[in-house]
Formats: sequence, C-alpha cells, structure tokens
Amino acid sequence: MPSAVADLQKLLTEKTFFAESVLPERLVKQLGDLRPADQQRVVAIFIAAAKRYDDGHRPQDGTTMDVMLDEVFPTFGSSALLALFDHFRKLAYLTSDEMDALVAPAFAKLDTKADRDRLV
Repeated sequence: MPSAVADLQKLLTEKTFFAESVLPERLVKQLGDLRPADQQRVVAIFIAAAKRYDDGHRPQDGTTMDVMLDEVFPTFGSSALLALFDHFRKLAYLTSDEMDALVAPAFAKLDTKADRDRLV
C-alpha cells in the first residue's frame, strides 16, 4: 500500500471528516497520482469515515470532506469514481450536497456505454 493511502487512513476518520482539512497539500497531490487499485482503497477509507454522515449537511468550508470531493476525487479514474457514486447514490447524497459536480469529470473518463449508463 502506498504511503499516501496509509497516511490518509490515519488522517481521515469520522472525527476529522467535518473538521477543517487535516490533509497536507503534499498528500492531496500524492492521492491524485495513485494507481486505480489504490484509488479504490481511498474511496473505501472515505466511505468508512462518512458512515455517520447524513445528506444535506455538507459544510463546504474547507473541511476534509470538501478537500476530498473538490480536489482529490476529480483526479481519480472511472472505476474509483463509480464505486464512490454507487455508494452515495444509494443514500441520495449526490444532489443534496453538490457531489454531482464529480459527475462530469467521471463521465469524461468512462470508456464503455455500460459504465456511462451506470453513472447516470
């Protein structure tokens, strides 16, 4: 596991999810350069940290959640983004917390019609 994923696992918790971002800039850049399998691990870490999150309460003021959604996830490949969308779609978070801004970058990266259909 790359050190960026291990560092994220230590930093991104339920307690830091809504706190002012605890992610150093260097880590944000490293997360954007991960291989697809490691991106999947990052999505799983994010989902675990968000387990007590409920829609409609995104603070949007520089929290760890905001940095992940606005800076890290747009750099990810389609398989990781689809996993993220699959989870949050079940919970109706995509539109209620402006996570739908990730749809365009994800859609641009999709290679197959099946994946595009899965996204929308």
